[in-house]
Amino acid sequence: MAMELLVVELIDKGEDGGAALLDRLNALAASVASQNGAASEEPLWSWRLSEEGCRLSCMANLPRFRLGEHGALLYDGAASVLSDYIVDRHEGDLIRHIIRKNYRYSREEELAVERCCGLVLSGEQWSPGEDGPSPTAGRSQRSGRIAAELRAYIEENSSLHLQGYVTFRLHGYWQELREAAEYAVEEYVMDKQYQEFISLLKYYVASQPSRRGLVHVLHEPERGIRLLDERCEPLDMRSEEKALSELVDAELNMEDMVLSSLIAASPASIRIHTSDPEHQVVRTIRSIFDSRIGICEGCPDCAGQRREGLGGGEP
Repeated sequence: MAMELLVVELIDKGEDGGAALLDRLNALAASVASQNGAASEEPLWSWRLSEEGCRLSCMANLPRFRLGEHGALLYDGAASVLSDYIVDRHEGDLIRHIIRKNYRYSREEELAVERCCGLVLSGEQWSPGEDGPSPTAGRSQRSGRIAAELRAYIEENSSLHLQGYVTFRLHGYWQELREAAEYAVEEYVMDKQYQEFISLLKYYVASQPSRRGLVHVLHEPERGIRLLDERCEPLDMRSEEKALSELVDAELNMEDMVLSSLIAASPASIRIHTSDPEHQVVRTIRSIFDSRIGICEGCPDCAGQRREGLGGGEP
């Protein structure tokens, strides 16, 4: 004999995720039966999906199921699976709703902000053009907080309308998403302004005649960046330091004076000596000087006596 314990109305009618959700819930029920030494028997409860694919029903298998003894296992498991479902399947839709409600962006800009927001929520540092983040502790924490709220609700209610529950009850979750979206928009705007400024510098460099033949850029994370001329001597920029005094009048996320000096030197070619060619400042220099750049990840100039000549000290 079976008795209906809980009915869950899914967010989207007929969504293809209903079958996968059903499998997870029934797998959990089977796991509970196995842990209780009843792997060969019928599970204590089972889940069914309506023909329309929009409703899940949890049926207790009586008389073996006893609410006082097994209820907590059912509620904990259901809350955990349903919270993962909300975060994994619908969080992107919620973020998109927040962005569209509060900001006016083209679809391309909207997608960029969505990617940024996903990385903010995952705890990763955003970089334009990155793919969306992998599941991390941030996602698990959000799912865990939702599960705790869901657990308390389904213990007291035999019916759960997920769309209504997400819309009207998960206030803390919505606030977290709104704050992430706000931060993502700020990051997107700042990056857009930064890219525009880099484009300006690139145009400036392309329009200026070369003042030097070759400049070495020594990039060492522990020692910063140094500039050397073609003779591997420190670059003397005292006569050129004012060349960009008006143009470079913004806060950059890099060694400002080094970049300013390099642009003022306007070399015909630049050789960057680095162990990290994807470092932000290296990427910026490459963006500005484009075809003039050569990357060295371990030439003779970077080792032995020549390394000392390049100002690197002891290897």
